[in-house]
Amino acid sequence: MEFTFISNIQPATIALTVVIVLVVFVISFWLIIKPPKAPIINLGKNETIEHCCITGGSSGIGLEIAKAVAKNGTNVTILARNVRKLKAAKKTILAEGGGGKVNVISLDLAVSDEKGYNVVSGAVDKIVEEFGAPTMLFNCAGTSLAKPIEVRAGAKRGWSGVRLERSAVV
Repeated sequence: MEFTFISNIQPATIALTVVIVLVVFVISFWLIIKPPKAPIINLGKNETIEHCCITGGSSGIGLEIAKAVAKNGTNVTILARNVRKLKAAKKTILAEGGGGKVNVISLDLAVSDEKGYNVVSGAVDKIVEEFGAPTMLFNCAGTSLAKPIEVRAGAKRGWSGVRLERSAVV
C-alpha cells in the first residue's frame, strides 16, 4: 500500500505544519502545568491579617505590599518620612479597594538618641491605639543608589588608583 498524498505535499508545508503543532503543544502544555500565582501572604486556612504595619510604605516595594495587603480588607499603617508621598500613597492604596482602613505616619526611623527613641515609641503607641497591635510587620524603609567607587592615589591602606565598577548580585 502506497501513500501517494504525502508525495504531493511540499517539504516547506510539512515543516510549517510541524512547527505549528509544536507551538500549539508547548502552549497547551504550559497552560496546563503552569503553577498558579501564589498570594503575597500565605497564611493558614483560618488565619487573617487584621493589621499590617509597613515601614517605607510610601513608595517602592513597601507601597506594593501595602496595596496587596489592603486588597484583602486588612487595615494598613504605612510609615515614611515624606508627608506628601504618604498622602499620595494613601490615595493609591484606597483607590485599589479592599475595604481596609489606611493610617499614615510621618516618621524618621534613623534615630540613635533618647529623644528619637521617644518619638518612635510614641508613634508605636499611636499605631496600636488606631488599629491594635500589628499582626504583621514589613520593614521596607531605606534606599540605595548604586554608583562606582573610586579610590585615588594616596588613599588609605595604600590603594592606588583602584576603581570598582557597578555590579549586580543575583
